[in-house]
Amino acid sequence: DYLLYRFAYFIVWTYGAKTMLLTCTGCILLFVGSIFYCASTGASLPDATYNVFNMLIDPSAARDQPTRAGRGVGAMVSVTGLFFFALLLTLTQDAFNSYFQWFQTGKSPVVEANHTVIVGFTGNTTKILEELCLCYAPQGGTCIVL
Repeated sequence: DYLLYRFAYFIVWTYGAKTMLLTCTGCILLFVGSIFYCASTGASLPDATYNVFNMLIDPSAARDQPTRAGRGVGAMVSVTGLFFFALLLTLTQDAFNSYFQWFQTGKSPVVEANHTVIVGFTGNTTKILEELCLCYAPQGGTCIVL
């Protein structure tokens, strides 16, 4: 329970934790898949890494393997690759949703400039508007927000 709590705490409160998780997961999948591929087919580590990478990003690449062991490892790697890319899509969607929620709640900076904001409307507001219009008339006017 404590490890699960620490993992959740890390994911929620560490900046870039989801990216780190995704990167580490991808590297572990590539490394473990390459080792299994080397052990089952006898291929060299660079060739195994290349083949496993292709199988992670293209699930149909497993059927092009010449040996039955290569196709077996390829099937497992292809399925884990599909889960990996599902995780990638989920984290990407979560990032977009967080950004839009941040934007909708008004936490984004206001980048508007060169305008006057008047909050509230009273009997004196029209006189203030007249004064502002006269003041900004030589400059061609300004934007006034009520």
